Amino acid sequence: MSEIAEKPVSTFSSPLERICYNAPWAQCHEIQMQNQFLLLGVTWLPPALAMAELERLLNRYDTDRKHMLENVLETAHSHYLDIHGLLKREETNARVSQPQPRLYEAHQCVRFMSVRYNLAVELCAAYVCWKV
Repeated sequence: MSEIAEKPVSTFSSPLERICYNAPWAQCHEIQMQNQFLLLGVTWLPPALAMAELERLLNRYDTDRKHMLENVLETAHSHYLDIHGLLKREETNARVSQPQPRLYEAHQCVRFMSVRYNLAVELCAAYVCWKV
């Protein structure tokens, strides 16, 4: 057998990507999202767990800093939604509704919030997972 035949076809494939090939379409998107979050160094969490994780992370700070971080997280999230046209506004320029980033955009939202507002990736990931 030749050397080429003995080498694997793919040189890099994460375990989640391998699972995705056998998963249904909707489940495949969730697996891809989990993989994107892993590339950011964080874990994708369901909303209930994300809310608990966010509270755990915020409880490390004193009350004033905690409230400030909550406001900055909300501002950063709204800013991402506004930039990408996901935040609807009335004629008075007041916020009407706040649809969340689609599942496949959540990692981009985390990256934006972390870089633009100089926030910890863990905080941003927990906040976005809670909101999605």
